[in-house]
Amino acid sequence: MQPFDALSMRAILAEAKAVLLNRRIDKIQQQSRDEIVLSLRSKAGTNHLLVSAQASFGRICLLLN
Repeated sequence: MQPFDALSMRAILAEAKAVLLNRRIDKIQQQSRDEIVLSLRSKAGTNHLLVSAQASFGRICLLLN
């Protein structure tokens, strides 16, 4: 597994900043005990942000339409 350090986090935030800013949370869905999906809405459309707090596979995924 690739290490996730501050340099990696900075690159990811710079890339996702344009997609995440000026959005409203439209809906929150709990997929499992350790996962939620946030529906982010704007005039341009709706995207989803998956947040997982699983012990072995914790991740954040931005799902674009």
